[in-house]
Amino acid sequence: MGASQSTSRSLMSKLTPPDRKTEFFGFYSFFGKSSAVLGPVVFGLVSYLTGNQRNAIASIAFFFITGLVILLFVKDAPADTVPDVIL
Repeated sequence: MGASQSTSRSLMSKLTPPDRKTEFFGFYSFFGKSSAVLGPVVFGLVSYLTGNQRNAIASIAFFFITGLVILLFVKDAPADTVPDVIL
């Protein structure tokens, strides 16, 4: 998990405008914490309602697939065109 978190933070840093980094990282933190609550709640609710944890795992897989589809539309600049910025 640590490698994916550091990669997502560096991508976030590359994609955000320099004058709005704190605003964007605030949203990043908010949605990260929200997903830490929403994921287990959805898993537990689906597991409770259906009586089957396989359905609960499928509901969480839906979130991963939706996120993957959204990420397919993110345009990332080539590495040689991004200026080096020390954070």
